[in-house]
Amino acid sequence: MNEMANLPETDLSAMIGRLQDSGVNIYGAGKIGERLIEAFRHYNIEIKQLWDVKAAEIGELSGIKVSLPPTAENAEHLETTTFVSIFAPLIAEEVKTKLADMGFAAIYTDRRLINDMMAEHCLDLDRQGAFEYDFNKCILCPLQKDDYQTCSLYDRHVVGHEVEAQDDAPLVIRSIGLLITSKCNLTCVGCNHLRDHYEKQHNVELPSEVVLADLSRFLQSVDHLKTLVLVGGESFSHRHVEKIIAGVLAEPKIGMLQIITNGTVVPKPAALALLADERVFIEVSGYGSNVGAHLVKKREVFFDRMAEYGINYRYAEFYKWTDFGGFEKRGYSEEEIRDTYLKCCFVSNDIFNGELHKCSRSAYGKFIGHIPDYPEDYVDLRRGSKEQLRERLRHYFADEKPRVCNHCNGTNTATIEAGVQKKEKVLA
Repeated sequence: MNEMANLPETDLSAMIGRLQDSGVNIYGAGKIGERLIEAFRHYNIEIKQLWDVKAAEIGELSGIKVSLPPTAENAEHLETTTFVSIFAPLIAEEVKTKLADMGFAAIYTDRRLINDMMAEHCLDLDRQGAFEYDFNKCILCPLQKDDYQTCSLYDRHVVGHEVEAQDDAPLVIRSIGLLITSKCNLTCVGCNHLRDHYEKQHNVELPSEVVLADLSRFLQSVDHLKTLVLVGGESFSHRHVEKIIAGVLAEPKIGMLQIITNGTVVPKPAALALLADERVFIEVSGYGSNVGAHLVKKREVFFDRMAEYGINYRYAEFYKWTDFGGFEKRGYSEEEIRDTYLKCCFVSNDIFNGELHKCSRSAYGKFIGHIPDYPEDYVDLRRGSKEQLRERLRHYFADEKPRVCNHCNGTNTATIEAGVQKKEKVLA
């Protein structure tokens, strides 16, 4: 585990000085781009251009107009340093190649450098006595999503101590999804959790004690888990979700708890009281009017309860989803499988019914029989000793060619409208 910053401070300082003279371009108006804007503004670095392929949907970010990426015909500020703030490394490299072909001079895609730039911003504020810890920003910080870097401010404010490793090779995990139920009050076409492919028997709710036992088995073999993401189906539809939340918050190896919900199921008072913990963050996904007027009203009640209990939450409206396609084998080569995996932004590493899978499509696809059982793709958490499980986890996280990717379009593909409700059976 590498502590920030990886670059010598003098090198980072020199780069900041150069950027103050020249300004920057940013490619990517997502969470990483938003944090970069904050850092550049802190250092009085002018942002010349902000590009994103979804410019029309985004409009502006942090008060800056988002434009479509440049073409050979309209490229400007070619000598200005460009930062590519795209999470998937292979897509970032493809963007870098396109920009270089247009004549852009200095293009940075190195996530460690980008993370260092953002981290140095917070550390500089801390040195000045001006840093105010904001959990809502911390949990969304791209540094939290990195496998190789940690943050001393996170250690201080969230963990409360330095993480201790079980051996000479620390195993700190950025994020794990915990799938607790396949039930949902929506049936969205193209659902990442395959709700539109379920039969009645596929609607399951895992017992809370089983969920927590599987989580405990995982945690005993790792050194620290930065963020646990509680997911469904609809996570708040689980009858004993408060027991799961309480169990998660009691685990000393977990830093933050993020819960993803459509915001139309209002938690019970016992759960709401637990959600007021400062380490909890609720991410509410909205799909416009596709959820129906009656559920929109329930979502308003949900927001009222969040405010009443002082719960950290963020509402995000989604208009488009990635079209992952059917489950047939694509016939990809080994390199195409790796390419699909490394370009994917949905590698969520989900635990479901005792198995750790690369994504919910893998976990639920195997569960409903639409994707073959590939034992090398996942880890059976209920088998073997703590030491054996630790080694299997290392192998799992290093695997860049999961077989399940041969049954998926990946994220570099067409999109579909988000949240459209299924009206008839969708064929597998």
